[in-house]
Amino acid sequence: MEKAFDKSSVINTLKNGVVKGYWTVEDLDIPTSGWIASSNTNEVMQSGAKSALRFFPVRMHKNLLRDIDPKELEELIEIGNNYKKEKEGNSNA
Repeated sequence: MEKAFDKSSVINTLKNGVVKGYWTVEDLDIPTSGWIASSNTNEVMQSGAKSALRFFPVRMHKNLLRDIDPKELEELIEIGNNYKKEKEGNSNA
């Protein structure tokens, strides 16, 4: 059985998001609020129950775009910045 998400397809999706200006590489360095909430394994719920997540290992947040070749990463950042500039120029016209 194949995995639902392989690492290369996730990296391609992240690259496309940077190129289209949806996010920056730096945005991906910051964990989402959902990840932060779910990684708090000592949390006590409103009912008084402790989080069941304390029984499971929590993976550390990782920006997968930091694993690619540094030259490719620089090109990707430049393309994303150019896309943002073009988009801002078109919205001002």
